Amino acid sequence: MAEPLVLLNYAFVAVVFSLLLGSIISQRARVGLCWVAIPGLIACVGTKLLRTYDTVDELTFYASYHSHPMNQLVHIVCVPLLLFTVFIFAAYVPPPIKAAPQLTWPLLGACAWSLHHVRAAPLVGSIVSCLTFAMALAATAIVERERRTSNRSFVEFHVGDRVHVLEPAKFAGNVGTVVKRDATEGSVVVRLEGSNVSLEALHSQLQGFGEFRAGDRVRTLGAGTYGFAAFYAGLVHVFCWYAQIHPGHGIYEGRKPALLDSALQSFLDAPLFVWYEVAFACGYDPALKQELDAAVEARHAAWDL
Repeated sequence: MAEPLVLLNYAFVAVVFSLLLGSIISQRARVGLCWVAIPGLIACVGTKLLRTYDTVDELTFYASYHSHPMNQLVHIVCVPLLLFTVFIFAAYVPPPIKAAPQLTWPLLGACAWSLHHVRAAPLVGSIVSCLTFAMALAATAIVERERRTSNRSFVEFHVGDRVHVLEPAKFAGNVGTVVKRDATEGSVVVRLEGSNVSLEALHSQLQGFGEFRAGDRVRTLGAGTYGFAAFYAGLVHVFCWYAQIHPGHGIYEGRKPALLDSALQSFLDAPLFVWYEVAFACGYDPALKQELDAAVEARHAAWDL
């Protein structure tokens, strides 16, 4: 019978992957991803900061599942792309603190990873942290630009319609002009244009049109470009997971992914590990590389017993 912690880890993996895949097309999934995964990441980092760090110990767990050179190469390419696409998903979600709009979800995630990386390995971790913050800022800039330049779209506001619900952030930052009102059906059609007005302001401006009220349900009638970055990021995201799981672990490594044993530690250590592998390939700290290889061999020997 599986241990409770193993089952809990499997459940966490299932939830996170469901949210990651859903984030390709769903704002609700992106919101869930931010409010579940990033606080979990922050909590995990907080507990790890309270104990003594050892670079070899920190890297041994993840390195034990990534000892084949081809699997390492796959992860060196895919892990940064996965991290960047997660930041793309998170950039669609409004900041958790309205009074601090600059404190976005990508920045919160970057802060958590960076604290862990710098604490585990000050030199390499600092470089990885700079790259992580750069990805978070770039992802935020891409989504903000998309929000400002999104094509015009149509939305229909239905009184009391609980079937078609527009995800609140999808047209955030847009204001529209009423181009049609159907008193019989209790709906108005609005052409949205780029603006800094939020949906809440848009709702209040439309009060008085027939029976329309603030907070009524909405659905899209036309396609805009807002959300395309998440879609394309999702394609990259899915491909990277496939590349890591099938050829990376299934063919080259011959071992299950590390996240099946500890998802949180895998998510924390993966960015640091891949950049350490790049540093080792460039001749950085051969003694540390030798010590890490010995620790990995010892763990493999223990697994084979």
